[in-house]
Amino acid sequence: MRVRSFPVLVACQGCAEFGQAARDVALLLDRRGCGDLAWLGATRQLATLRTKVASRYPVYCLDACDKGCAQRWLAEARVAPQQCFVLSEAERADPERAARRIADATSCR
Repeated sequence: MRVRSFPVLVACQGCAEFGQAARDVALLLDRRGCGDLAWLGATRQLATLRTKVASRYPVYCLDACDKGCAQRWLAEARVAPQQCFVLSEAERADPERAARRIADATSCR
């Protein structure tokens, strides 16, 4: 029997323009068992998050916009994500839609 690693879903902190859209999508995926949410807005836990993403694979990156804050944070932590996802305007308005796309892309059923 093959054991699959439990992915880490690194979501950007969010900003005034887009709110916590990436976190909301990652939370939906976390609740479905598709991965373990690591939200960069949890500033008190950043050291713990760094350890989590450095020790687990695969790591998926979720950004609410093309500024790539989560992707940049991972690069600074010297962690290469398996895949990065940037939410479209429609997906920011409909987190369920974004969660379906990411679940399909990551083979989460």
